[in-house]
Amino acid sequence: MAGAFGACDDLEGKVKWLDNYQKVKQLKEVLVWLPVWEADKKAHVPEVNITI
Repeated sequence: MAGAFGACDDLEGKVKWLDNYQKVKQLKEVLVWLPVWEADKKAHVPEVNITI
């Protein structure tokens, strides 16, 4: 009987993994990343003050 519970837990883990995989796949299809050369050319470089 203990083997059946282990198999159910294993199957549940695989189902959760598949669900997460499908969600990530959908996100990858929806998100649009601009190429680097089309990004804002005004990069902000913070000023660093180091005192020794």
